[in-house]
Amino acid sequence: MSVRSADKIDEAIGRRIRARRTELGLSQEQVAQAIGVSFQQLQKYEKGVNRVSASKLYALGQALKIPPIVLLPPHKPPASKIACSAMADVVIELFSRLSIDEQDQVLNAVVDAASLRATEKTSDRQQDSSP
Repeated sequence: MSVRSADKIDEAIGRRIRARRTELGLSQEQVAQAIGVSFQQLQKYEKGVNRVSASKLYALGQALKIPPIVLLPPHKPPASKIACSAMADVVIELFSRLSIDEQDQVLNAVVDAASLRATEKTSDRQQDSSP
């Protein structure tokens, strides 16, 4: 059996968990209990030794009173995408300030708008190809 060393992403997530926990003045025991793990397991998350599952990341977001995405390290876009990164940063910042319910509402509105636009484009193409 091979021993897995900590991944840089796991370590970055762990640092963010620890930083937010200490910012709120919470103990490892308090956060661990809130997310349903032992404090030793939380220590492993904070050190990046163990990976945090999606469900635990969500639970951590709730326990630490932040959107779970805040615990993820920032994404570095390819050079070709940098031009729109300033606007994306603004959108991400504003989105992260919303509650989970508000985030769901925004995402549903975006999906609805994109679906409507895709339907309109399909309809336009069909009309253009009619005799």
